[in-house]
Parts: sequence; structure tokens; C-alpha cells
Amino acid sequence: MLREAAGRGFAIDDVSTETIGRRRGGREANGEPPMVEVTLHVHGKHSVSDLAAALSDLDYVDAVLASDANAIDE
Repeated sequence: MLREAAGRGFAIDDVSTETIGRRRGGREANGEPPMVEVTLHVHGKHSVSDLAAALSDLDYVDAVLASDANAIDE
């Protein structure tokens, strides 16, 4: 994830992780690692939506959510 973000020209301001349990289908019992939530705070000149799409294509990534911290709610 970090390599993908940096390779797309994003600066990574903050990274946090949290183990949130078993992967879907209980695959942890088959030797796979538990599911981990990773939060990245990034900034750059390119589209965060494009980064989110690229991250969702990575192996072992189940879902990616992206939001703009600078967006103003109307």
C-alpha cells in the first residue's frame, strides 16, 4: 500500500493499523493472517479516487474507502 501510494506521487502524512478480526469466510483458520484495517492520510497532486482504485486491486485488500478531509459539507 505504501509503495503504491508513494509511487503515484502521494506523500504519506500518517499511517495507523488495527487488527479487526478474521478475514471473511474464517480463512484465518487456514493459515492466512487476520484482517487488518489500515488508515493512510495522504496528500498529492493526483486523484485520491484513482489511488483508492489502485489499492483495491492489490492482493489481500478487501475494500478501500476514500474521502477528502478538506471537503466542505453543504
